Amino acid sequence: MRSVEPYFAPLKEVLISNGDQENADSMAAYLKDQFQFYGIKQTPRRTLFNQFVKEYGLPEYANLGQCIRWLYDQPQREYHYCAMELVLKLKRQWDDEVLKHASYLIATNSWWDTVDLIASNIVGAYLKKHPKLVEPTISMWIESENMWLNRTAILYQLKYKEETSTSWLTQSILPHIDSNEFFHQKAIGWALRQYSKFNPQWVIEFADNHDLKPLSRREALRLVVGNN
Repeated sequence: MRSVEPYFAPLKEVLISNGDQENADSMAAYLKDQFQFYGIKQTPRRTLFNQFVKEYGLPEYANLGQCIRWLYDQPQREYHYCAMELVLKLKRQWDDEVLKHASYLIATNSWWDTVDLIASNIVGAYLKKHPKLVEPTISMWIESENMWLNRTAILYQLKYKEETSTSWLTQSILPHIDSNEFFHQKAIGWALRQYSKFNPQWVIEFADNHDLKPLSRREALRLVVGNN
């Protein structure tokens, strides 16, 4: 695939034609005006993207990196969502390169609406099947200067339920436990709260044994009986 722009031209056309300025303004405001929008909400956007894929097919997996970079180079947030959808549609072909693609998506045009989905649905899903990659990947992201990679390291186990590794949960939290960054604090609380559904005693003991920031502690213990 020499250039992906011709491939995505019909998608661009259909997104533009389905734009809604009123929605675009409210969607941009919801994300603190960090991104432009066409104003296409999630369900119709997914329908449009599915129709595009049905008509024009999926790109070769070898071209995924080029495709997601083109999509992420576009200013409208809908393209960024389509990039994530594209990665997920090629799930059966994933190899270790998907972690490099995920790292790019996390560190580019970063905000919680994309990062959190990537953390659990892409990174978490792949590492669950390839546990030997957890140490080199998560250790690097824990120590990264990029806050969104830190957040991903904390959140990637959100869907692991009782199979959550408390060792990696602890290792991902402790380096950022004193951080004043809202997105660190919120991620710590969210990860602990999620695990409290399956092992509340462990979460209670973790909160008792570590000096969590108030936001992290409140979020962590929100579902624990007697700690509301």
